[in-house]
Amino acid sequence: MSIKEASNEQLLLKIAYGDELAFTTLYYRHRRKIFTFCYYILQSEQYAEEVVQDVMLKLWVMGEKACEIKNFDSWLRQVSKNRAIDLLRKQEADSIHTENIRRINSGDSFNNTEEEVLMRDARRLLEEGIASLPEQQRKVYICVEKEGLNVNEVAKLLNIQVSTTHSHLKLARKALKIHLSKYFDLIIVGLLLKFF
Repeated sequence: MSIKEASNEQLLLKIAYGDELAFTTLYYRHRRKIFTFCYYILQSEQYAEEVVQDVMLKLWVMGEKACEIKNFDSWLRQVSKNRAIDLLRKQEADSIHTENIRRINSGDSFNNTEEEVLMRDARRLLEEGIASLPEQQRKVYICVEKEGLNVNEVAKLLNIQVSTTHSHLKLARKALKIHLSKYFDLIIVGLLLKFF
């Protein structure tokens, strides 16, 4: 009798003793059946093929315990079904994971857009405040805060005393603080809305 004519039980006995030819014969005998069964469940050729490989690997790794399988077709169907269900759960988890990532990313972009709007509004309010400053205070403030010059450099540039530069800077900051405090409630509300 050739190996191709051997029953599943005979092949399992040979597989239990490490017969690769018996394993290959059993593999090709049942591969299509496992694939078709799992494709029906998974609707994915890739996952159905993965189940075929996993189930047959499980059989090979069983070693001597392979000959303990009494009803091979039933065992094959049950192991294939369990592995297919595991893959379905994995697909579902991956899908949920992907959806969560998409949702988080879109939320991040929403929050980034919201932050950009708040920052743009805050900059606009600050620019309005700077524009409303008396000319000398505005020049000193811009030189120090925007251009990064120190008070001595500003005094030399504007041809005024260092103490006068300090006074103009102090008055400009105070005026801007008062100007921005008018809008403080709006800024706080905007920030609170961003977090809730």
